[in-house]
Amino acid sequence: MIGLAPICFLQHLKPSVASVIAATPVIDKVLQGFKKEELYSDYSLLRQLFQVLCTQKEIGYQICGHGFLFALGGSDTEELEPEFLPVLVAHYPTSTSRKNGVHISQVALTEKFAQFDYGPLKNIAIYNDISPPNYDLRLVKMKIALLVGRNDGVSSIEDTELLRDKLPNVVDYHVLPYKKLNHLDFVWGRNMDKYLFPHILSILDTYK
Repeated sequence: MIGLAPICFLQHLKPSVASVIAATPVIDKVLQGFKKEELYSDYSLLRQLFQVLCTQKEIGYQICGHGFLFALGGSDTEELEPEFLPVLVAHYPTSTSRKNGVHISQVALTEKFAQFDYGPLKNIAIYNDISPPNYDLRLVKMKIALLVGRNDGVSSIEDTELLRDKLPNVVDYHVLPYKKLNHLDFVWGRNMDKYLFPHILSILDTYK
């Protein structure tokens, strides 16, 4: 298995990402008040607004590229072209659940890679403990390679090192040399055939 910009621990986030995480409990209360369980559905107002703003030729790249994507994932204007942004927003952001967002914030705020925290009473009913159990990464026996970016606002080098040290069978841990490589580049970077794919192919060839 090859993990690209793997996210497991969220203890060393960019300030912009940490601010979103810190606000999640308040956002969650608002969403519950509106009985909103699905986020970014295909026809949601937020998704449509995102698509309209991001496809504006004059301001789309500034608002969505610099103001949102780069603020969260790390800035790299060389790899994400303005011309590609309309293609990107046709598929992103995609639908997720309120619960998933809350769980991500729990992992960050508690600094534990644990199951969902329902609160003490429900935790006892589900887990037989007042706290949710941590995921036991020692049970992951398959060979794993981790490829990491130097400019990733979500999957930091420090956090991926924590993951590496807890997994029992990491066969390759590689911080890629391109200094601006951010979280988005692993999927959308225009020159990944130069910066990323050779490493993937080398790993596949080694462990075929």
